[in-house]
Amino acid sequence: MGKYSRWYIEMEEKKEYLPRTEYKLANVLAHKKLLSLKRDCISAKIKGLKSYFRIISKPNEKLTKFISHPEYNALIQAENSNHSSWVSENYNKCPNHPEQLSFTCPSGNQVRSKSEVFIDMVLNQHHIPYRYECELLLGKTIFYPDFTIKHPLTDELIYWEHFGLMDDKSYSQNAYGKLQLYSNNGIIPGKNLIVTFETRKNPFSFSDAEAALTQLHL
Repeated sequence: MGKYSRWYIEMEEKKEYLPRTEYKLANVLAHKKLLSLKRDCISAKIKGLKSYFRIISKPNEKLTKFISHPEYNALIQAENSNHSSWVSENYNKCPNHPEQLSFTCPSGNQVRSKSEVFIDMVLNQHHIPYRYECELLLGKTIFYPDFTIKHPLTDELIYWEHFGLMDDKSYSQNAYGKLQLYSNNGIIPGKNLIVTFETRKNPFSFSDAEAALTQLHL
């Protein structure tokens, strides 16, 4: 409240002035108003939860029924097994500067930056199979995309490149050159390539990684 503010009691369609001498009454009324507003919030939350559970109940029943069906479950488990095998297979990794793999992800993987930790976390949380810095041969040039993803439904290979120093002129020029080479070889942003960027003033976050993943509806 401001130094010169006034107190009023609202009663139906009129207001009644409350002098400063009635501090105790004002205190009681303020607490009463607070409790009333909290009650309204709780009531709204309860109403919203009831509506949510009513809406979600049927889809949830269908999902449970689908998962518990032995034949569907066998198909899903077989596919998951194939993805696990692909992830665990040996593959050619980037041999450059292994000492820079200094960031440990919750998955146990070692990556080169905090931003890549976020990407690793998002892919793991969504159970998406991937390889880190897996060799990719395009023509006579070898690349090591940050993440090579295997689409969990189509098995299509999708690549994720994160460019973390876009406010550096030389770095950004190399980044755009790399994207041009990718495009020339059919690896196109929004189709089979996820591209994320950051600068010193605009750091990459976990929520950014979550949002980027929706680019390809994984």
